[in-house]
Amino acid sequence: MPGQLAACADQARYVGSPEQEDRPSPAGAAPRARADASICPLSTAEDFARAQGWLREAIRMGRVHGPFENDWPR
Repeated sequence: MPGQLAACADQARYVGSPEQEDRPSPAGAAPRARADASICPLSTAEDFARAQGWLREAIRMGRVHGPFENDWPR
């Protein structure tokens, strides 16, 4: 499984949720914030790159749950 996690981590990318955006994001999704949503503080390409790094590191460390579905942990 470590090899499978490393492969997933290499392909993972952080895109954020348009439902938590109040402005266009570097991920490219049009903002459509829900009234009850916390607004994402990430606003620059550097912020998104840092979040993507955290995501990839967490996957490599095995901080995932559940079975794999279409080569990705759930």
